[in-house]
Amino acid sequence: MPSQSDSCNNRPPKQNQLNPEDEISLEVLALGYLESYSVLEYWLNEAWNNPDDERQAEHIQTYHSFKKEEFDTDPFERTLNDRHGCQLKEIFRLLTETHGSKFKPNPQKIPIGLDVLTDERHFELIILYIIAAAIVAYRNPDNYSHDGEDAGALQQVYPDVRVKQASRKLLKAIWEQGLLLPAEMKINLIELGNGRPVIRQLEPSPKALSRMVKEITLISKCRLIMRTKAKGGTGRFPAKAIVIISRIMKHKPIPMPSTIRKIQREFVDCSESPLSDNYDDIP
Repeated sequence: MPSQSDSCNNRPPKQNQLNPEDEISLEVLALGYLESYSVLEYWLNEAWNNPDDERQAEHIQTYHSFKKEEFDTDPFERTLNDRHGCQLKEIFRLLTETHGSKFKPNPQKIPIGLDVLTDERHFELIILYIIAAAIVAYRNPDNYSHDGEDAGALQQVYPDVRVKQASRKLLKAIWEQGLLLPAEMKINLIELGNGRPVIRQLEPSPKALSRMVKEITLISKCRLIMRTKAKGGTGRFPAKAIVIISRIMKHKPIPMPSTIRKIQREFVDCSESPLSDNYDDIP
């Protein structure tokens, strides 16, 4: 398996192999994959974690139908491989070949040991899910308008100095002329002049790398069993793998693994749910 190098990032484009998804941004495909995998995981649990359910046979059929007709045609994995195949291979290498570390699916979250989906393949799908969630958290946290503010991924937009000064100047001019204003307009101008927003308007927090690392950390704690010999216990998602994901995001400057580990430590004991758990942004 090749390791990451500069040549990975500068491969010549493939000729005569354009697909419709080639023109679609990776974050759009990533959001679609979050939904596809979540549905697949749901039907896996329904079909194989409830053996006494009289509808088990129906659930198994639904799983097979969904996987064949929708999940297997999801373009995210193929597009990620086409655009960043070398980086993707290096991420899997770090997760499967690093001496003293072991990563595998969490059986408390999903059924394992199935004939229909090997643990090895399911592990790959989980890693793709983590990468997809990282992409959305980094590039487009606006998708999480209901949970993003509480999670620190989004923040309220406040009037800047120009708006505050303009609002005060306008209020003064209106008062001097003796114009009448609707009560709501007057209140809004006063609020803006004092630097307070008049409506809820959110924008991504400036710490894109931090929110990406947080999302990766929360998902991996839930969906993976992570062990390291060095620590003698619970491990973390490899910092070097997160660095590679940041390269896919074209984050500048490229972070050092030590920087990633420092951010990870902030969320080791975090009990929040990942933003991707609510991929469809339900209130």
